Amino acid sequence: MSRLLLHHAPGCALSQAVRMMLAEKSLDHELHELNVTAFEQVEESFLAVSPNGQAPALETRDAALTEAFLILCYLDERFPDPPLGGIDPAARYRVQLVGQMVERAIAPNLALLEWHERGGATPPADAYMRLPPARRALWEKAFAGFSTAELTAADVGLARALDDCEQWLANHPWLAGADFSIADILLFPLVSRLNDAMRSRALSDWHARVATRPSAALVTHESPVVTMGPERGRWG
Repeated sequence: MSRLLLHHAPGCALSQAVRMMLAEKSLDHELHELNVTAFEQVEESFLAVSPNGQAPALETRDAALTEAFLILCYLDERFPDPPLGGIDPAARYRVQLVGQMVERAIAPNLALLEWHERGGATPPADAYMRLPPARRALWEKAFAGFSTAELTAADVGLARALDDCEQWLANHPWLAGADFSIADILLFPLVSRLNDAMRSRALSDWHARVATRPSAALVTHESPVVTMGPERGRWG
């Protein structure tokens, strides 16, 4: 079996999703824990693995993989039992759609709103200057405080994406249709961070179903950590 080393940040939703996937697949792996409040993610040793300075990152015998959704897709293809990428083309389409929705809208907008509401630790200048320009610019915005327009856009973008999930789940048990999939794994830790007012009925019922799985029990006890998520629209 390939060596799998996961660099992860406890309390960070996308790291939690990859840990859930490893558990669902019953894969042997090693864990390297990153303290993101101490900015271990911008140390040069980790940037050699993840140039954006973001966890999770998965080292295999062949490559270093970044971006949570893409890691989940890799693991499903590399270790196809049990299959979690969608049982037919329509289900696989939904998995990809939810993956893009999470990475482009839900994760970045939720991170921005959480930062505005609760704040978080800020890296020293010499640390964040090691990051690529887009990541650096996002941190600089966080330092200065996000504008009303940015906060409104984040709120609207998050609400729109969650409403899409709510409408789908009102008619399907899982985010890709009849079967539990990567899409459910990816979204679950993010929905766990939402307050009750942000969880509509079908989304709440779905969250409760996922929470009964042993993989979810691995992460639900962790206190959420507030940090900057991916940049909005990074995939396009």
